[in-house]
Amino acid sequence: MRRFSHINLTIIFCCISFLLSVNADAKDRKGKEVTEADNTFGEGGTKTIFSVRNAQLITYKDVNRNRRLLENIYAPLGSNGYSYRGLTYFNNRGYSDYTKVETFDSRKNLVQALYSVFNAKGEPNDISTWYLENGVRRDFNFSYINNQLVAGTIKVEESYRPVNSAFPRIDLSGLKKQEFGFNVTSRLTPYKSTEVSNKYTGGKDVTEAYIDSDIDGEFKVVKKKAYDKNGVLRHELYQEYYDCGCSYEEEYYYDCYGKLEYRSYVYYDEDGYENEFNEEIYKGGEVVAGYYYYDGCCYGEEYTYDYDKDKYTRGWKPELYWPNRYGAFDNDCPDAKTFWNHEFYIAPMLLKEDGETNFYGLELSYTKHPCDRGGYIGDIRANFGSNFDYKFTRITALLGGVYYPVKTASLKNDFQFSVHGMVGATYLNTKYDNGSFSNSNSNINFTADVGVGINYKINNNWGLGLRAGYAPVFAKGYTANNIAVSVGVIFK
Repeated sequence: MRRFSHINLTIIFCCISFLLSVNADAKDRKGKEVTEADNTFGEGGTKTIFSVRNAQLITYKDVNRNRRLLENIYAPLGSNGYSYRGLTYFNNRGYSDYTKVETFDSRKNLVQALYSVFNAKGEPNDISTWYLENGVRRDFNFSYINNQLVAGTIKVEESYRPVNSAFPRIDLSGLKKQEFGFNVTSRLTPYKSTEVSNKYTGGKDVTEAYIDSDIDGEFKVVKKKAYDKNGVLRHELYQEYYDCGCSYEEEYYYDCYGKLEYRSYVYYDEDGYENEFNEEIYKGGEVVAGYYYYDGCCYGEEYTYDYDKDKYTRGWKPELYWPNRYGAFDNDCPDAKTFWNHEFYIAPMLLKEDGETNFYGLELSYTKHPCDRGGYIGDIRANFGSNFDYKFTRITALLGGVYYPVKTASLKNDFQFSVHGMVGATYLNTKYDNGSFSNSNSNINFTADVGVGINYKINNNWGLGLRAGYAPVFAKGYTANNIAVSVGVIFK
């Protein structure tokens, strides 16, 4: 599904009809785009002005279609509120060269500014900012030694002088230009493949490609999922490709137990430039670091996740966000940390009712383990028995949960001990036949099962299991007290 987060003015260089979410109550949700001749960067250049309600994003390109300048102007809808103006110039390799972002109060007074200069690879060399506090200007520079902003005189002055002549055609091969790459020509010809994983030892890669649509029309989709040797989904990539050449991408990494570690999304324009980018790092299901960059609306806006305040704060704050401090997300898992996140169990079963009647049959169950200490279980049982001239057929379906209370006997260990609780229903058919007279009747009653389980993993795919539990059936007027025992095999 296409993601619309924050104020979305992305991939607007070519997708005029792309649905915007500037305001949930906006009557006209689509922007307007006008391209006209412009000689700011030499003869034959262009200027594209994209307007939507109270925002303008202006793209300047030279005669060789090199992106040279992005300018954004954002004004509040009412008379109050802050307005913004941003400028970013690009060098002759297509990378950021200089950025200036200014904030104005409701009286149009400049109250805050950020300046950045970049090296030839588009990496920031010097960053400085200032803001007014009770009418007093406070200046800060980013210190790469201390890895934080420090008070001091601004080093990055507004002395940048752009080159106004055209650049030779910039080699964009370094940009992540997205290509669909599958022979999918209609909805009737989707693509799907399963191959040996090139990311995780012993795992598998599943790829799907197909055509989808929304209110803006058709677009192409690629889904890629990489599983490790234990069947745990570790990496997920979702991409959308539009006719204009723009694309959208979501990416997820999961840890050895299937818990989210990393997520990101990015919009690319037709040349492969990232117009909107967000990534977050998770520990224990919580965000510990994040970064957001946006070329649209409040142009050049950057936000960094502040863990202590549990929110995003405006500006690029590398002291709060360094992805490499959290390590790689695509390593193979050590054997000591792996477990089966899917488990099947099949076994012959004995069920003894009220200490008298024996029912023999088969038990089949499936368990999904979202973590190494618990999971969700579904169980189906078929049992058959007799007592003098009576024959019984029982079909039972149960749903519930399983928990591994002993840390040293959890799913990460070869020997596993669990407790379970399930509820469901039992269908009982009773047939009487004494040779001269026969009769049968059926009923369905509420049932449950509370018990324990023992597993022993022989290898990474197979093992032995034992289940024992108290499984009462609550019929009208009486309760049948049953003990269920089964011994069988487990596999993933």
